[in-house]
Amino acid sequence: MTRVACPYRERPALRHRLGGIITATDVLQAFLEMTGASAADSIRINLLAEAEGSPAEAAKLINELDGEVLGMGTYREPVGDQWVFFLRVRRVDAQVASTALQHKGYTVLSVHAAEDR
Repeated sequence: MTRVACPYRERPALRHRLGGIITATDVLQAFLEMTGASAADSIRINLLAEAEGSPAEAAKLINELDGEVLGMGTYREPVGDQWVFFLRVRRVDAQVASTALQHKGYTVLSVHAAEDR
């Protein structure tokens, strides 16, 4: 019989010793980092997800303003059947970004600066 070496056997966390525990706080912190929400100097722009204008086009517009898109996502409004998408951005003025998006036909629902948290 041929024996195959198990690459996991040599890892410290898997040799009958506990290497660490992933907590709900760890998972939440990873999510915040992944969406850019943990960046202190960021703003979140909520936009109505309509047929015109995609999230990718909105992100491109932010980049054209020399802003940086840290994350984006979608959610459904609790009241009604409206889909909202958000951009988490930095290095761009909130008012400038909001106005530019509105000029391109986006419906800006709200803008939240990091200080609002």
